[in-house]
Amino acid sequence: MNTRIVSLSFLIFVTVAIAQESVGDSSRTVLSDAKSYYTIGDYTKAIKELKKIEDQSKGSEKIEVYEYLALCYAAVGDRETALDYFKKLLHIEPKYELNPITTSPDILELFENAKKERAGESAMCSCFIPGFGQFMEGNEEKGKIIMAAAGFFLGTSIISWLITDNKGNYYNSLGPDDMNEIKDAYQDYDRWYKISLVNSSIFLSIYIYSIIDALSLKKEKKTIPQDKNTGLFFESTANSFQLGYRMEF
Repeated sequence: MNTRIVSLSFLIFVTVAIAQESVGDSSRTVLSDAKSYYTIGDYTKAIKELKKIEDQSKGSEKIEVYEYLALCYAAVGDRETALDYFKKLLHIEPKYELNPITTSPDILELFENAKKERAGESAMCSCFIPGFGQFMEGNEEKGKIIMAAAGFFLGTSIISWLITDNKGNYYNSLGPDDMNEIKDAYQDYDRWYKISLVNSSIFLSIYIYSIIDALSLKKEKKTIPQDKNTGLFFESTANSFQLGYRMEF
């Protein structure tokens, strides 16, 4: 009985593995076909093929699917959809960069706009949870530090203000018969008031920094000479592109 169960489990495992491998091979074939259609300028067919594997693709393959969908939609003039696919790509790989040598300036500009919108969304997330915007930008280490620091100083701020309120109530409860305690009570209240201000100021600083840092874009300087008499050039049309090196003699 146990041997049959083990054999059946092994058979199911092998069947699932083969099925997954088959799906993987199929999606890679579809992606390859889509790239070929894109290369010859048949963007409609390329989009149709890419849509077939958009949901089932994973990892680096999904990044390629989103990139080519964005490029295809940009090529047919649907910049809004292209922008959305670039943002989906950046959601998976926030630090992804297009090749500036093989990508037209118009597409590079569209991609930069996608990064700016993503940065705005990251800053918005940091408004609610300090550090979460850094996670969206792919800087997990900084995000963890900001979250931990913000959580710590928010907690200490709340506790210190509660203590300050308690000290203030005690100070206000003292009367003429407690003259010996009034000075000490006030000093105690004033000390906790200052501690509360410091904690709150640090938390507020972390909060503001989290938003500003998430909003800022870390761009790598990648330039290609354009409209020059010499240097590398890239020119594209709806159905073709030219890449070369122009020299003066």
